[in-house]
Amino acid sequence: QTQWLTGRVVLGSDVFLDVMDRKFQEEVTGAHVGENIYFRVVDKSKHITPEKDEITIEVKTSSGKTKPVKMLETFGDTGVFKGYLTLAHAEDRINPDDPVVLPVQYGETVTLSYRSQPEGQPVTRTVLVYKGADGNVLPFTKRFKEPEIAVQTQFTIAESWFELAKKHRELGEESLARREIGQGKKVLEEVLRDYPDTKARAQADYLLANLALEFANMAVDADVKRKHYMEAIGRFTDIVASFAESPYAPKSQFKKALTFEKMGEIDQACEEYVKLSYRYPDNELVAETIARLGQYFFTKAKLINEKIAAEKDKIAQEKLKLEAQNMFTTAAEVFGRLAVRFPSHALAAKTTVLSAQCYMRAENNQKAVQVFRIVTEDVNADKEARAEAMYWCGDAYMKLGAATGKGAPATGDPLVEAYRMFKRLTWDFPETKWAKFARGRLTEPALATVAKGDEK
Repeated sequence: QTQWLTGRVVLGSDVFLDVMDRKFQEEVTGAHVGENIYFRVVDKSKHITPEKDEITIEVKTSSGKTKPVKMLETFGDTGVFKGYLTLAHAEDRINPDDPVVLPVQYGETVTLSYRSQPEGQPVTRTVLVYKGADGNVLPFTKRFKEPEIAVQTQFTIAESWFELAKKHRELGEESLARREIGQGKKVLEEVLRDYPDTKARAQADYLLANLALEFANMAVDADVKRKHYMEAIGRFTDIVASFAESPYAPKSQFKKALTFEKMGEIDQACEEYVKLSYRYPDNELVAETIARLGQYFFTKAKLINEKIAAEKDKIAQEKLKLEAQNMFTTAAEVFGRLAVRFPSHALAAKTTVLSAQCYMRAENNQKAVQVFRIVTEDVNADKEARAEAMYWCGDAYMKLGAATGKGAPATGDPLVEAYRMFKRLTWDFPETKWAKFARGRLTEPALATVAKGDEK
């Protein structure tokens, strides 16, 4: 008889616990009273739901105080959890129920402990509380009653430096503009140093990241340019990780992708654009992301098309042609999503026209006609976009007529439809260049014949 041997296995994963600086780049072994300690747990087994999961670590001081600290998953599907604590002196007046404040004494040790499984061994890390304070001596300074007033004042000073730099760049004084940008950057860095817990921290980090990007755009040397690009990427990444709920997070994700695009790393840029659409699907920047992704696939399709002429093997040519058509179709589908999701966006009509043009390049003229007509019938669309759509719609009808002689029953004779579309363009938008092109097309023999029949 069959005898089953059974066993029980507990699913787990490698667990990492780190105490790090604010940017989560370097490990920290000590901190001063008044500073924050940041910690990170990597435990893939605790990613349980599609949403952000939560874990708890135990924090204990050498004087005997304990505190459970909850940590939230950075993003769904990561299994990475982050949190922080503020070290406050035990004799200060603090709220004992504050979840992110830990009362400590000078010189004691703080132990952080995390246990992934109830029966497993905990992972621990220790942080020494330094004796004394981390003090700075300033020759003079300005005192404000409210820290936020001080922060906003410094922001205004920094923005003034940037405006000066902008004007001097327009005048061609690049050297002076660089010095002024550097001065503005110094002011922002001083704000972050003097007011580390300010509510405007994300804004300051975002401005610094943009400055790094600006320095990269101004740099001539390739190595210097890349250095500043990488600094900008690092800062934008920190904002997304540390201030995920801030309005600067989607902006930073977009700028991160844009920086990769400027560096020529198009595939990586495409991946970052997709992350923006996934993490912040309703953000207005998603519209521009869709447009850039469409342009990415459109460019790849054109590159494949260029290889066809150089290829001598007929079979290889057909393979490349099919690959290009598929890529053009992908670009058309991506461009087409913008108007569906953001119908009132300024790029909606333009990307719809681009979508139809990509269908034409994929030799799907019937679909191209359908998409072009969406724009031609939209009275609220941009005049230039409607005129362009009418012209290319007529051109698509001409290609249908040349290929089949007749279109689908719903459209009638393609040549008649082409004639009517070109004619309508000359009536509705006579001052545009597209109307000029249409007048030339109307003189073609095939359409001249249609014109006589249409007049009858």
